[in-house]
Amino acid sequence: MPTNKEAAQVLAHPNGQRCELTQIHNHILLHAVRFGKVFCKTCAVMLALLGLAALELAAAWRRGKRPALASIPAMLAPAAGLGLYFGLNQAVYGRWNQYSVYQWEHWGQKLGLFTNTVRYHLDYMASWWEDNRKAAVGICLAAILCILLALGLLAASVRRLPAAWLGFGLAYLAVTMGATWLLSAPRYAVGLFCLPVALALLLQDRPRLTCGVLAVQVMVSVVYTWQYLHGWPIY
Repeated sequence: MPTNKEAAQVLAHPNGQRCELTQIHNHILLHAVRFGKVFCKTCAVMLALLGLAALELAAAWRRGKRPALASIPAMLAPAAGLGLYFGLNQAVYGRWNQYSVYQWEHWGQKLGLFTNTVRYHLDYMASWWEDNRKAAVGICLAAILCILLALGLLAASVRRLPAAWLGFGLAYLAVTMGATWLLSAPRYAVGLFCLPVALALLLQDRPRLTCGVLAVQVMVSVVYTWQYLHGWPIY
């Protein structure tokens, strides 16, 4: 993994000009396509990832930087898997998006506004605080903090992240955090590749702040793992 300084050098040109697509850029992009499918069950996010990858490869081609041939199957393989999943839904149920019907019928789950997610989690946290403290903290508070911290990171790095990455990050959050019954906000946030990059840019040349943030991350990870091992509702 690149250090904070290396990540910043890749993304920010010394004179503020638009950064060039680099080898690290390509690697992050292609891995994001792969891991996005793992961490997010929302097919719209997968399609957005593929669209972003295609646009970046096309932009590199136009600038005379021909992408490696290996990048093409790396991008198309997840698309083929998603197409196969849609095809299975069509063959078995006669409807390509039948999975979304089941999600709504069994769990009340569909796409919504992420602002409404914050509202209903605040409501549930208040109602569960006395008799179901674990759910109030493990589900509701975790989701609220996750959404606010992710948006805060993107907002703070708005002048440093490439515009395409920033736009994708906002779209990703709007889709994944907009679920009408969001249980897995931290897990979905892990799939947003530009969040750690944004954090690295903000911590560049700030060793004390970097150590402080690292300490907080370690403590949160320990607490979250402890909660999971002790049967808290961690999804």
